[in-house]
Amino acid sequence: MKRSMYLLVITALVLGLAVPALAQSALVTCLCGGGGGGGAYTYQYGVSATGGTIYEFEVGTNDGNISNYTSIIMPLGWSFSITGAGRADSDYSPHGSYATGDGPCPYSATFTAPLEGPGVTSATFGFSNPFAPRNVGWEVDGWDLEHSSWFQTENWSQPVGTGLGPVHGVGFVPEPGSILALGSGLFALAGTFVRRRR
Repeated sequence: MKRSMYLLVITALVLGLAVPALAQSALVTCLCGGGGGGGAYTYQYGVSATGGTIYEFEVGTNDGNISNYTSIIMPLGWSFSITGAGRADSDYSPHGSYATGDGPCPYSATFTAPLEGPGVTSATFGFSNPFAPRNVGWEVDGWDLEHSSWFQTENWSQPVGTGLGPVHGVGFVPEPGSILALGSGLFALAGTFVRRRR
């Protein structure tokens, strides 16, 4: 009997050491719709975590003006902000294709859980913005089952928008000087056209 108990304990210890702890991982799926043509672009993300809870989600953006973000989607009690924590980005490519994170975008659209509130294991985050998309990086921060913090970022060797790779985020924002120059040029061109018709 003693020998059987001894073998049972040894077997349990060996099996306990052989089974790895549940690893934390996050998936960010791009649920982005269309837009443009004078309307806003829809940026929406399905975020889920295994082995822990999410307390912050950041997605790269090139637009630092928070007033350009409308129709914010996030869990109840969470907050939305634009932070200076930039992420990698690249030219737009469709979902399922591959891209390289060759440029930095200067800001992150950041969704944060309340300080005293619980995190989530999955949620939808999003917003509308008037500017066209680019491929951008993301970061998910969370707590594991032992209350240790963890984070995960995009993997540029994975396809765009499908879970582990980059997603679509707000692209380049025209500078006010560029818009003024374009407007002045169009106004002058219109004036020339009117004079020629007379």
